[in-house]
Amino acid sequence: MPTTTRQLAKIADVAEQTVRNYTRDYAELLSPQARGDVGARLFSDEDVRVFCSIATLRKENVPPAEVIRRIQNGDTYIDAKPQQATPNEPQGAQAASSAPQAIIISPRSIQTLVDVLRRSEQQSHKQLLWTHGVAFYLGMVTMGVMFYVVWLIVNGW
Repeated sequence: MPTTTRQLAKIADVAEQTVRNYTRDYAELLSPQARGDVGARLFSDEDVRVFCSIATLRKENVPPAEVIRRIQNGDTYIDAKPQQATPNEPQGAQAASSAPQAIIISPRSIQTLVDVLRRSEQQSHKQLLWTHGVAFYLGMVTMGVMFYVVWLIVNGW
């Protein structure tokens, strides 16, 4: 179902003017399907996904040229589900309480997360070894002191 500029603005959590600006600035990535009855641009589901990617990257202060490069190279993946009107709302209306549903995941972000988790696991392993080593050392010292005290008692101080 085609999405209007107003709906797209709500989905991506941007102003309607931002939708117009990005449609102009990123024309090679976006291609509004047609125009509605009153001349409003209509966007396909794919355009919604691409636009949400653009909006999210721009909110993260990624330069425009880098945004284009990432989207064209497939370095950015988007999961954007256009919000649907509830049965009680008029056609084309959006649920006011619905939050934007755009999630961006780049391969670099995934690799960074994997690296962080790996380092965290290694650090936990080192801490565990250190804890066991200290406990073993303290146990040996305690046993040595106990044997020394027993030796002193047996041999009469």
